[in-house]
Amino acid sequence: MPEPTGNDSFRRRCVFGECENDARPSGKDCRAHHAEANAAWRRRTRPVATPSPADRSTRKVRVALLRAIRRGEVVRGACEACSAAENVVGVRIGPEVGDVLWACRSCRDDVLRRHAAKVAADRAAAAAREYASAEAIARRRSAIDRLDELPPAVAAAIRAEAARGPIGMTLSPESPLYRQRLAALAESRLA
Repeated sequence: MPEPTGNDSFRRRCVFGECENDARPSGKDCRAHHAEANAAWRRRTRPVATPSPADRSTRKVRVALLRAIRRGEVVRGACEACSAAENVVGVRIGPEVGDVLWACRSCRDDVLRRHAAKVAADRAAAAAREYASAEAIARRRSAIDRLDELPPAVAAAIRAEAARGPIGMTLSPESPLYRQRLAALAESRLA
């Protein structure tokens, strides 16, 4: 801090402890202590809970949706349940800005319930397809394993027929199409 020249009587010092800084022109403390005191006052009078990461991401998506509506990138739709055009709010169903269902305030719960039922039905259908696929793969493996039970000449004929691919192609035994054709042929012969 540069030393003042001339008369020292007009110079005010910061009132905080041993601080050698000059007080602000309009106050009794220096800038650093003033900022520190204001921060302490804010902490005492305005306690703020730190939002969780989920709350922050929800807020970000909500703000992004409102910004997209303002820009005209997303257009508010009518209520999906009753087709009302007034008091329609966006109901988020996913993490992206466009993952929104439009519902009036009175139908919001109904729209969410229907969406949850649709998602559950889609998941059940996907699980059923996956199970059927796994079952089909197991059945094919079983048919290929049972191929060795046939007489060697018949098994060799089935393998040769499976190796003949479409349009005169020859399939290698490592090819998935070869294994699929071999399983189908073995199933038809063993049935």
